[in-house]
Amino acid sequence: MIDADAGDAVTSAGGTSQWRHWLSPAVGIGIFLIAAVVIGGELRHVSWHEVEAAAAAIPLPSLMLALALLIVSLSAASSFDGLALKSLGKAASWRRTWQPSMLAFALANAGAPGLAMAGGIRFRAYQADGLSGGDVALVSALAAMIGLVGGLVLVSLAAAGALADLAAQAHLPPWVGLIFAVFGLKVLGVYLLAPRAGWLRRFLPDRKTRLAIVLGSALEWMAAATILYVLLPEVSRGDLLHYLPVFGMAGLLGAVSGLPGGLGAFDAIMIAALGPRVGTADVVGALLLYRLVYVIGPLLIAGGLTVFMGMRAHGRSAAGGRALEAGEAVWREVAPPLFGLLTFVAGVVTLLSVATPDGAARLTLLARLAPEGLINLSHLVASLAGVVLLFLAFGLLGRLRRAWWATLIALVTAAFACLLKGLGFQEFLFLATVAGLLAMSRGAFHRDTGLRATPMSPGSIAAVLVVLVAAGWLGLFAYQNVAYRDDLWWTFLTEQNAPRFLRAAVGAAALAVLIFAWRLTRPGVVETSSPTVTDLERVATILATADQPSPEANLAYLGDKSLMFSESGRSFVQYGVRGRAFVAMGEPVGPADDRKAAIWAFRELCDRHGARTVFYSVSRDGLPDFIDCGLVASKIGETAIVELEDFTLEGPVRAPLRHAVNRGQRDGAEFAIVPPEGFDAIADELEQVSDAWLGIHHGVEKGFSLGRFDRDYLRRFPTAVLRKDGAIVAFANLWCTPDGHTVSIDLMRYGTGAPKNSMELLFIQLMLWGKDQGFKAFDLGMAPLSGLDSHRLAPSVARLGSFVYAEGGGLYGFEGLRAFKQKFNPRWDPVYIAAPAGWMLGPALADAALLSSGGLLGALR
Repeated sequence: MIDADAGDAVTSAGGTSQWRHWLSPAVGIGIFLIAAVVIGGELRHVSWHEVEAAAAAIPLPSLMLALALLIVSLSAASSFDGLALKSLGKAASWRRTWQPSMLAFALANAGAPGLAMAGGIRFRAYQADGLSGGDVALVSALAAMIGLVGGLVLVSLAAAGALADLAAQAHLPPWVGLIFAVFGLKVLGVYLLAPRAGWLRRFLPDRKTRLAIVLGSALEWMAAATILYVLLPEVSRGDLLHYLPVFGMAGLLGAVSGLPGGLGAFDAIMIAALGPRVGTADVVGALLLYRLVYVIGPLLIAGGLTVFMGMRAHGRSAAGGRALEAGEAVWREVAPPLFGLLTFVAGVVTLLSVATPDGAARLTLLARLAPEGLINLSHLVASLAGVVLLFLAFGLLGRLRRAWWATLIALVTAAFACLLKGLGFQEFLFLATVAGLLAMSRGAFHRDTGLRATPMSPGSIAAVLVVLVAAGWLGLFAYQNVAYRDDLWWTFLTEQNAPRFLRAAVGAAALAVLIFAWRLTRPGVVETSSPTVTDLERVATILATADQPSPEANLAYLGDKSLMFSESGRSFVQYGVRGRAFVAMGEPVGPADDRKAAIWAFRELCDRHGARTVFYSVSRDGLPDFIDCGLVASKIGETAIVELEDFTLEGPVRAPLRHAVNRGQRDGAEFAIVPPEGFDAIADELEQVSDAWLGIHHGVEKGFSLGRFDRDYLRRFPTAVLRKDGAIVAFANLWCTPDGHTVSIDLMRYGTGAPKNSMELLFIQLMLWGKDQGFKAFDLGMAPLSGLDSHRLAPSVARLGSFVYAEGGGLYGFEGLRAFKQKFNPRWDPVYIAAPAGWMLGPALADAALLSSGGLLGALR
């Protein structure tokens, strides 16, 4: 009825503050509670047995007609995406858009849990046609508005009918009533007839498209309304034309609530409006079947369609043909959210089955077939399985393989528990169908992380709470006439369902509290492994043959990062884990023709673990490969490169450098390079200097993008030292690229006895030494946040970084660091950070900074 996934378009445009994340769920819960009070008042004189009898009295032809009308509704909804694209001036055939449109409709029609998923389906489906993320957001918003047009048409009919009735009551001529009716439809008329002139040309499609929008949406709403209409008793349901406006108003209010299928608000209006004439029990019975047909039915159809899409894509690949990448991508995008919703609905169905009494005839038959203890136990097991399914649904949304296995087990358990507790064949058939469809979609669930890897949003928490409260309320309503005893909560009685329901409710509530605590207090942690000796040997082999490796590739020897090797084994990526982010330090190291494969491999690794992909410290020359692999980038600073062929101490510009060398000589400073094999002989002295340096700066060892004093690490490299009176007073370890092009430093420290400007002297001597050794460049390292643009149209990360660079001197000497490196007249090359989406760049930069600083405490220190 309503494809209201515009919220996804809004969310994709940028992040929202924390209170806004809770606002929508809070509004939905508020509307639901108000509706629950209204419904409770309407049902105070109605028993569950009356509702059950009313539902059972609906004739089979009416049910078959309702199913046929569902097909009409879905057929009309399949045109929404095509009409939205045509409104944007982008031609697309119905054959191209009907599947994504119907799938998105089925998800969005289930309420807020499906809204954020429909946009992702459309993006995967239409990106092959050249649509950008902004275009897809517009398509989602327009499809949502198209879905609402039909409801407005029905409400306009209400206004028109009311004005026409007013004219008839005043004994005016019929043509006057016709004029009044047309006046009631004036908003619809203005939309259809408004000319596309001026600024309206940008927002209004041509009249033919507008007419198609009105007809398509109205057809979908009328089909949905007629589904409920044919399920009402024929003798008392009244005229269809007077019923349609009531349905339209109820549907629009239900859409505002954001709850699945408008649960609560829609039902309250329909019961209040139709109950006095049709009978409250008959309306409630019809509404229950309407939910099965119109909410669950599209999800099952979409599940079957999804399985068919996956089998077709796999079949083409197995046949040796080239499978359509778009179809494969859509299947992988659709299956997790769709089966997540179906699993959530399966949990709802199971809990509602537990909350309602089983038929007396079935219980009598069951008592002959199964022992009393098994029947009682099945009630409790069904309630527990229902709660588990509610939470596992969010694991399926995260594409977790463990959630897939657990959901299959929970579905089968719930199916047999429903069968054993009261011969619930309908529940068994539904749960078994969902389990079968899920079993055929295993390939879409590929992530190997734990069940807590996907966090629960405020909307998710609200949805679970609403279901639990609704199931509890339904159980109390169903057993409102049972004479409760003091020991009822703890007593099993085979001849009554109420004690079983109460015990099952207590068990379900206790399990829900435990799962909430488990999910919310201990978020999932991704386990990583440190590199082994064999891994480091592979790193050395790759570094020796890599194409233009960056000096920072040597950070792999630190052992504080995990290593990922490409499928060919010729490249590696070093990365750290911070929360839900995998942050790669630098670019992939290896041959140029294996770079993209390594980037894709790292992205796939992140995807399997449900983590965000981040590449920190990407060069300008390597940027095109990251863009080709679907990442976006933002500048985070500049690295200073000194061309050693041109480096000299001659000339007036180099006078400050000559003065530094002369001062060092007067202070008795002596420069030397100690090869790796000589490290152990000076290690104790170096550690004393390092400890003194940490004490002077009140600091601690860092990591990730910065080296630390570690003997196993440092003995791999040459060490530059400054001695005074024979004692080492300053040192730096050297990174030399195997191709002999670049030399750089990592750990650079001085002690209390070092001469003034010892670091400047060490740099100068290293550059002179590097030039003599034939190196072409000296890498002075990055000046963080340097060179970022503060223009109002620049990316938010750049503008924030520019502000911190200018105003954050009290926390970190950004400008002073750049000014120090500028003494050597370097070339400034931009450095970037890359991630899959623009909104991830800010958090990605923070994650990289915290990894380097040793966490928040280290950063503050």
